[in-house]
Amino acid sequence: AHKNGKKPSLVFGDTVEIAKEIENLIRAGENPKDIAFIARNKKELENVQTELNKLNIQSDIIVSELLIDNPYFKNIADLANLFINNELTLNLANYLSMVKGDELSKAKDLEKYIEDEKELLSDKLSDLSNEEKFNYYMELINELKDESNAVKTFISLVEGKGFSDIIPLVDYINDLRNFEADIVTEKDTSNEDVVTLITAHSSKGKEYKNVIVGLDSFKSKSK
Repeated sequence: AHKNGKKPSLVFGDTVEIAKEIENLIRAGENPKDIAFIARNKKELENVQTELNKLNIQSDIIVSELLIDNPYFKNIADLANLFINNELTLNLANYLSMVKGDELSKAKDLEKYIEDEKELLSDKLSDLSNEEKFNYYMELINELKDESNAVKTFISLVEGKGFSDIIPLVDYINDLRNFEADIVTEKDTSNEDVVTLITAHSSKGKEYKNVIVGLDSFKSKSK
């Protein structure tokens, strides 16, 4: 969890003391993005975040979430269904809000803008086979993989299944939703220079320059 061989700071104390330890690191010149606090569960992270907010220190809580609950997954799932039913105008609107949010907000006639985009997509898809539709769909969502961990997780799932046709892909996506699949993905963060608050489980494989471990919760759990 730490890099360059630096040992984690082990802190015995409440959330106020942990927040002060983080504040001291920042005052000493450390970049907030190089600081991580590790706790046992999300509730403890939220308590530390509350104290950091009082010190005007921004932070991100990194925990896992269900893939089907992620807004990026919801939108790319809607897009897939649009590929086999171009009457799903709301699906297109949701997708456009994700990839063309600025253009959408500036459109003088929102309904016409969406209809024009719908016509462009329909014309594009009308000339494609189901295999070509699959390739075009994957091309579109690959453009989003750096925007969300959920997109990366979904792409890995699709590649693992070996799909090459849009129809079985859409069936698979709808099964994930209908049967409330318990596939998890790492929750998206702000990607800004903020302190990372992360559970011990989620921290596996990650590296930070400065790691603070709140030992009180771990100690009380082991008694």
